[in-house]
Amino acid sequence: MKKIWLMIIFVIFVVGLVGWYMFSQGQSSFMLRDVKLEIIVPENTASGQEISCLVKYANKTKVALEQVELSFGENNHQNLGSLKPGQEGEIEFKKSFFGQENEKQIIEARLRYQPANFRSFFETKAQAEVKIKSSSIIASLTGPKQASNGQMVEYVLNYANKTENVFENIEINFTYPEGFTPQEQKNIWLIEKLEANQIGNLKIQGVLFGQDEEEKTITAKINEITQVSISTKIIGSPLLLEQIKTTDGYLVKYENKSQLSLSQAEITVQLESDAFDFETVDVQNGSFDKFAKKITWSSAGVPELEDLESGESGQLDFKIKLKNPLPQNNNFTLKSAAQIRAGDIQNSQELITKLDSQFILQAKAYYVSGQLPPKVGQITYYDVHWQLLNGANNITEAVVIASLPAAIEWHGVASNDRGRLYYDQASNEVVWDLGSVPAWVGRNQAVYEAVFRISLWPTASQAGKVVPILNETILTVKDDFTENILTSQQDYTSSDLPDDPNISYGQGVVQR
Repeated sequence: MKKIWLMIIFVIFVVGLVGWYMFSQGQSSFMLRDVKLEIIVPENTASGQEISCLVKYANKTKVALEQVELSFGENNHQNLGSLKPGQEGEIEFKKSFFGQENEKQIIEARLRYQPANFRSFFETKAQAEVKIKSSSIIASLTGPKQASNGQMVEYVLNYANKTENVFENIEINFTYPEGFTPQEQKNIWLIEKLEANQIGNLKIQGVLFGQDEEEKTITAKINEITQVSISTKIIGSPLLLEQIKTTDGYLVKYENKSQLSLSQAEITVQLESDAFDFETVDVQNGSFDKFAKKITWSSAGVPELEDLESGESGQLDFKIKLKNPLPQNNNFTLKSAAQIRAGDIQNSQELITKLDSQFILQAKAYYVSGQLPPKVGQITYYDVHWQLLNGANNITEAVVIASLPAAIEWHGVASNDRGRLYYDQASNEVVWDLGSVPAWVGRNQAVYEAVFRISLWPTASQAGKVVPILNETILTVKDDFTENILTSQQDYTSSDLPDDPNISYGQGVVQR
């Protein structure tokens, strides 16, 4: 019995060993390195030119390859079915390479398959390198090497298809430098079809601004085939122009710095702001177009502009008021864009002024009780009302200060619902610390008001006089929009109480 069991075990071992050997032999008959893939392409090509790419494949393994798929590049896929052991093949693809001269590009092919004795898929890859030796579309970009600040300039892109191929949907993309304003507000042009050996050009016009000696570079790229650039140096305009904001308008200065006489010069100023009252424009020797909001001076009104000689200069001015009251908008700016032009030479300057908030501080005094008219050696009580109205901008760090004159004493706060109102005994000053004040306080919302009480005890030297009961009141603020520190002052408040309707002038004179 024992011998029988040993015999059975031996047979099982031999069968397993044979099975393992046959399986391992079958498996080893597929080697990944024996699946061959190769791409044959020219070493060099012209950008955009179509070339032939030959892809060769071979199954050098001992098993068939199933569900074979060949991919070339991104968009070419072919189903090859199955490849028998030893089977070879090749497929030709047509492809155009786009790029800059001397640029190297890589193309890749992939063969995906499943060996007959495997459940898994495998992939074999091949790559080839192609060098762009020249461009199939040549281009040049011409334009001025130098230009004055603000001068109208023209750039011309010349292009040519030097191949026998037809190109479709060619995109020309311009990159403009900062300070260049093209007449046509776009930077991409499309050429639907460029025939074999066809030539063409594209003109770009615009105004170029910049600092003296600054280089401005414009670039044109034709698809990914070619790219050209040109630089223009700013040499400063021979026409100088300067605007100065005055209290009631603007001053415009001009000068011809060139060595030549410039004919038919014209100066314009374009105005823009909701705060301007265009009904009040006052311009001498020029014209104002109310619809366009533009002032123009020409040789018709300023004879010197007909022939502006070398070194000749001059100045023009105009007046314009602000609306009163201003519209209840916030943060007004005044924009004045001036331009001088003589032929194709021009210069311009844009002056933007932020408008400070137009706030109002009022200090008013009213009789409360005591001797009236005031009398030497007797006391009279008054209430002082400080009122603040704000304009179009938020203001911060707002503080109102006034000192007390001789014979005046502090008697405390009567009312205050904004900020902190107090008397500083060391400096003998009344202080109203408001902090922040929103725009349009007192216009579309309540006036800010603080009230405090003082008393007058006249001395003999004040007899027969109207005397000050509060010295000059000063408001200091920071404008949030313009960031300017602003002050407002109101003259001293006197015992004649001009704001109190119940008091006549004579009742403010100190009696003996």
